[in-house]
Amino acid sequence: MAAIPELNLPEPPSDRQDPELHAYLANLTDALRDWARLVGAQTGAKYAITNLTTNRSLDVSAATLAQTRQVLGTLVSDLKKVSNIG
Repeated sequence: MAAIPELNLPEPPSDRQDPELHAYLANLTDALRDWARLVGAQTGAKYAITNLTTNRSLDVSAATLAQTRQVLGTLVSDLKKVSNIG
């Protein structure tokens, strides 16, 4: 079996209020989508999300663990819709 490819994420802008933040998030999403396609193609990995509460908003300075889990679950669910990760 081939090794899982390295996940190379773009660097975030230094100022979180910078107008480049939306471009950064778009690049991050693209990088995650591409990586997920490679991983799914190589491993046949499938992900199951349970008790999902859709959440696409994350205040990185104040988010709770539960909110972070919701956002992660939403991200995986969205990636499943556009790639072959399961």
